[in-house]
Amino acid sequence: MKVKLFFLTILLAFTLIGCSSVKSYLGKQMMKQSSVLEDANYKSFEQYRIEGKLDPDGYYQYEDETTGASLGTVHITFASNNNLKVHYYADPAHRTAIDISNCYMEPGDSVYAECT
Repeated sequence: MKVKLFFLTILLAFTLIGCSSVKSYLGKQMMKQSSVLEDANYKSFEQYRIEGKLDPDGYYQYEDETTGASLGTVHITFASNNNLKVHYYADPAHRTAIDISNCYMEPGDSVYAECT
């Protein structure tokens, strides 16, 4: 009885080990047959993965593009509120007030607000 149980356990272990390799083999064959491996998007995804541009979940990590000078206009709206009095400043120390009726800002400039 012990010998049969031993052989049955070994047979079960080999069966389970074989299932994982069969699953891996079938996955590779499905990728080949579906022609995903030749797809341009898949190739670029693999290139990004090799270069390390993907996060652990497989999403592309965008590079920080704030270092370049941007050209264009910036539109700022200074809103009013009956319940709040908001004052806008050009510096974080709140010393240089901004004239909200006529204001010109360069790209990259900051606006600081103080509510009273």
